[in-house]
Amino acid sequence: MGKGGAYPDQMFKTAKWATLAVSFLTALLGAALIGLGVYGLLNPLGSALVPMTLPIVAIAVGTSVFILSILGCFGSAMEHRTIVWVYFGMMLALVILQFVVGIVALTNRGDTINELVDKRWDYLYHNKPRHIRDIEDQYECCGLKYLNDRAWPKYGETCTEKFGYQRSCLDPVKREWDERQKQFGIGVCVLAALQLLGLIPTYYLASRLPSLEERERDLLEEHRRLLHETQNRGGYGTHGQGPWEGARPGGTLQHPVGGPAGAYTYPTNRPGSRGA
Repeated sequence: MGKGGAYPDQMFKTAKWATLAVSFLTALLGAALIGLGVYGLLNPLGSALVPMTLPIVAIAVGTSVFILSILGCFGSAMEHRTIVWVYFGMMLALVILQFVVGIVALTNRGDTINELVDKRWDYLYHNKPRHIRDIEDQYECCGLKYLNDRAWPKYGETCTEKFGYQRSCLDPVKREWDERQKQFGIGVCVLAALQLLGLIPTYYLASRLPSLEERERDLLEEHRRLLHETQNRGGYGTHGQGPWEGARPGGTLQHPVGGPAGAYTYPTNRPGSRGA
C-alpha cells in the first residue's frame, strides 16, 4: 500500500504497473541479448566476422539485465520497498555501464577494426583454415589484405586460380564487422534508454512504499480504529453499556414493573391461592 492511506492512489497503481511492464520487457530484451551472444559464439562464420568480445559482452549484459528485471518484477508485485530500492540502484548503475559500452562500440572503429580483423584472420588461418574458405566463398574474395595474404587453399593452386576471385577480403569483412559493431552499440544504447525511462516510475514506487516500521504502525492504528468503532457501537468495552449497567454499586435495582424492589403489593385473594 502507498503512504498516506490504506489504499494506494492512482499514481501509485500506475507506477507499480509501469514498473512491472518495463521490467518484463527488459527481461525479454535481456534474454534476446543472451541468445545473440550464444549464437555469435557458436556460429563459426559469425564468430569469424565479429570480435569475440562482442558475444561475450552481449551475454554478460543480457544476463545482468535479465536477472535485475526479474528482481524488479518480484519487488514491484510484492510491493517490497527494500527490493525495489535495490533494483533501482543496481539498474541505474547498469544503465550507466551500458551507455559506456554502447558509446565505445559506436566510436571505437576504423583502424582498431583493421587490427582486430587481422588478428582474427591470422588465428583462423592457422587453427581453423576451413573458416577462411567459408569467408572467401561468402564474399567472393581471396586472402585478407591482398590476394595471396593467408589465403585458402594453403597449398597447390592459389585461391584466385582455383575460384577465380579477384579481390581481397579485408574491405568486405571490415564493412561487415563495422556494421555488426554499430548494431550492437545502438542496441545496447536503446536498451539502456528504455531502462532509464523505466526507472522513473520505479523511483516513485520505491519512495511511496512504506517501510516495515511504517507497515507495523499502520496495522496498529487500524487495530485501534476497529476497536474504537466496536466500543462505540455498544460493545462490552470500557465505554459500552452492558446489560447489567443498572445493577452497578450505588444504583437502585428496579423492579420489572417499574417500582423499587419490594414495593409491589400482591393481592391476598389471588386465583389459586389457599385463601381463595
